Amino acid sequence: MEKPSNKEEEISAEFALSDALDNICQYFKIRDLINVSLVCKSWQETAKREIAKRGPERVLIPHIYCSDIRNGNSSFHVYDFLSAEPYVAILFVGPSLRERNNERILEFKILRAYKKYFPHHLIAVGVDESMMDEEIINSCPGMLGAPNGILGLFLPKHRDLTIKVASCIYNRSASYAEKIIEDISPDDKQLKSTLIIFCNSYQGYSLATQVLKHIKKRFVQKMYTLWGGVFDDDLKAIDCPTVDSIDNPKTAIFALSITGSNLESWSVVIDCRIKKQEVNEKLFYLRDNLRLRRRTIGLACGPRYVEDLSKNSHENMYLNSHELMHVIKKIFSRIPFISIFNYGYHSHFGVDSISDDGKQELAHQMAISLMILTYD
Repeated sequence: MEKPSNKEEEISAEFALSDALDNICQYFKIRDLINVSLVCKSWQETAKREIAKRGPERVLIPHIYCSDIRNGNSSFHVYDFLSAEPYVAILFVGPSLRERNNERILEFKILRAYKKYFPHHLIAVGVDESMMDEEIINSCPGMLGAPNGILGLFLPKHRDLTIKVASCIYNRSASYAEKIIEDISPDDKQLKSTLIIFCNSYQGYSLATQVLKHIKKRFVQKMYTLWGGVFDDDLKAIDCPTVDSIDNPKTAIFALSITGSNLESWSVVIDCRIKKQEVNEKLFYLRDNLRLRRRTIGLACGPRYVEDLSKNSHENMYLNSHELMHVIKKIFSRIPFISIFNYGYHSHFGVDSISDDGKQELAHQMAISLMILTYD
């Protein structure tokens, strides 16, 4: 048998080293990857490859009342909890007993505490209830019990994952909706767009309805998914490098789009006032159309309590967020979920991305909006 040349042995050793480093780095958080990338060129290239594999993630970060943040622990860093550096970090804050004085609003406090850790966009959304799978996440101490964290959706941006962001404050006319759509429209029209929109119920909703109208005109059916909703008056989005202080005004609407050749998403909207069996059928309909990749996350947004004043009886209906999430997790058992809930007669945004119907309504009351994101 012919003996391998020195050149072949060098190539073989190089591949073996690269494979070994890849296997090690897949378990690292982003702070570890940043540190090892400084060691040498091989580690740097491995860290870049690993970062490019990482997509949207769900993480529970410490609440601002924990000792590390309250006492300014210099060794604390949010990157110890994250797998990738986020271009957009969305923090779902709730439930909480909120003060209406802006200096004391919990969302503002959280942005002040976490601003220094994030290099780009940071958004705080005040919700009536947030759940990690079926676990309730309390972000504020009070009657509801001790806080156990802040639930976040973290979106990295790199060569294979493009994120576009738009937001505006109060006192914008309806014509501003067109600018928001321009800002989040993808450069590559051949890729499906994943859209996330939040607005407040005070001045944001009227603008959001105009944005939704433009979405129906601009985006082709089956080429976009949609998730989000209306959340009272507690919404604040900042671009961290350009903001010195967190103060008024609040954000009226926040919108983003995600595109990428390695990203796939599906969305569906389910009326919560129908019978349990019908809800289950629609959940199975979504599940059976999924083609999951290596990393997957689920998003749910709906009413905390289901009401239907037109019915004398609510038998055979899912009546609240806990019942809804129980059946969702039963059907999508392997998918980690972020779930947020609010007052049922606030609208939730969503589209059946599997359907051919291009005339669907995109804002729904007493409905749960679901999105599945998968990335490889």
